[in-house]
Amino acid sequence: MARDTGGLERFFRLDTRAPTAARAKRASPNRLGWAVQWGCVRMLVVRPTEDLSVVPYVVVRFAAEQLAVEVGEFAVEAACH
Repeated sequence: MARDTGGLERFFRLDTRAPTAARAKRASPNRLGWAVQWGCVRMLVVRPTEDLSVVPYVVVRFAAEQLAVEVGEFAVEAACH
């Protein structure tokens, strides 16, 4: 089954300035967490709840791929499945 990337591309694709902002964070988990929250703000127009385990795994993986960060760097990765 092909994944629907329309929403991922629209809201979670890092634009030209976002990777620079994300990479300014010191640690990989911070970069990935920032990118996921940035996409959530674009999509929902609000920050997600403090419980980031509600973020779908496909979103975390999409952000991680763009930043060349391991998905496991996301603090709640196990809860995202």
